[in-house]
Amino acid sequence: MYSKIKHAKTLLLLSALSTSAFAEAQDLPFKMVVMSDSISSQDIMQEAPKTSIKKLKSSRNFKYSYNANMGLCVAYLQDQSLNKSLDACSAAINSKELKALNKKQSNYYKALAYNNRGISKYKSGDISGAYSDLALASKTNANPITQANFLLITEVVDASLL
Repeated sequence: MYSKIKHAKTLLLLSALSTSAFAEAQDLPFKMVVMSDSISSQDIMQEAPKTSIKKLKSSRNFKYSYNANMGLCVAYLQDQSLNKSLDACSAAINSKELKALNKKQSNYYKALAYNNRGISKYKSGDISGAYSDLALASKTNANPITQANFLLITEVVDASLL
């Protein structure tokens, strides 16, 4: 049985976390999302990726859990395991839990997962992929998080055309 997605508030995490792991010139204040009631959300907020990953992967059915995969997406990015971050974000997007929700709820959570994957793509140097995912996130559910991140990536793309 799949666990229910917690309909609790989300925690925002700036991807430019002012740590050495992200202290590159390409850092912008993108907002990532972890679910506040998920296992290890506090570890993620405290930038303890190895602890977060261990806890999340030890949870039952983590491969199928939207919340766990959203957490893994961010924790792997903190750990600079970019391919694993992308895989976890994609698993959240394709989570069977989302199919059990009504369309409005499903779109909201899917948009947050596209948002996180877009930021992972950006950190991987895939600006085109980041733009596509962040545009899709904003189109799927235009909430303040997805809209702000789409505006940021649009500025990056526009600046690259100059």
